[in-house]
Amino acid sequence: MDRFTPMIEGKQSVNSLEKVMLDQVEQWVLLRGENINNPVILFLHGGPGNAQIGWAPEYQTSLEKDFIVVNWDQRGAGLSYNDSLSEESMNIENFVHDAHELTRYLIYRFKKDKIFVVGHSWGSIIGMLLAQKYPDLIYAYVGVGQSVHLQRGELLSYNFTVDFAKRNELQKATSELKAIGHPPYKTLNDLFIQRKWLTEFGGVVYKDTDFFKRTVHIIQKRSEYKETDIDKLNEGNTFSMRVMWDEVMTVNLLDQIKDVNCPVYFLLGEFDFNTPNLLVQEFYSSLTAPIKETIFFSGVAHNLPFEEPGLFHKTMYDISLNYT
Repeated sequence: MDRFTPMIEGKQSVNSLEKVMLDQVEQWVLLRGENINNPVILFLHGGPGNAQIGWAPEYQTSLEKDFIVVNWDQRGAGLSYNDSLSEESMNIENFVHDAHELTRYLIYRFKKDKIFVVGHSWGSIIGMLLAQKYPDLIYAYVGVGQSVHLQRGELLSYNFTVDFAKRNELQKATSELKAIGHPPYKTLNDLFIQRKWLTEFGGVVYKDTDFFKRTVHIIQKRSEYKETDIDKLNEGNTFSMRVMWDEVMTVNLLDQIKDVNCPVYFLLGEFDFNTPNLLVQEFYSSLTAPIKETIFFSGVAHNLPFEEPGLFHKTMYDISLNYT
């Protein structure tokens, strides 16, 4: 099966799955929208390594009516993974540089003055640093599941899972969580054990317990990834986490970013204990920006753009009206 993305009707539409060179590294982007005159949204996916070209478009069909939606498999992730990529090149500075080059490319390609940037989870680290460094290219930065202080965030997340397990007398969960101990974790497997229970307890996706199983089916059903790309997706995720997690854990945006010269919006899921809201609210209070706002989503957790795609679309559309 060839790689392609389904057609969107209309003379002004765009539907393109293509390679771009970012910092001399071949990477893949998916561009979809019903009208090339609409504003551009660049999505910075989570992880590191949690590429989304192969499944995110399933949740973005309404967004495509009002935006050119750009999904980018970051270096070392999904279609952009290859085993010749050096571990030394996998660092936050290079990811911000890639995002900058891609932003400039999108502005040139679609003849825009600026774009919107949505950073999700790990991608919100790249997004905040991009907004701080290149605010003139961005209409507004939108942080979803915003990462702030990784060490504190991991401890809050761990404590949530332990408290939940004890309160509900879940002996297996309590035992496994006690065995790995509080973060910093000794191994990535310890982190994955905590994430397993965090997901089970609704701190990642609140209502839809089959979300991740459905994601696998979506990838198999859609045409953006070939069958062999599923192996690349898994290999890239493992590679990215292994080589980058130590650096990710040093991130503390409370100290690193005091002001940003473009509008900033933080979208908070009520039950997000992957990137705890307490830290996002602290960051919001400490941050200086020309416009800043927190928007609260009830009944969802960390993956709110995919838990409530219609509400996410409406929120992004309402934000865009202020700038385009």
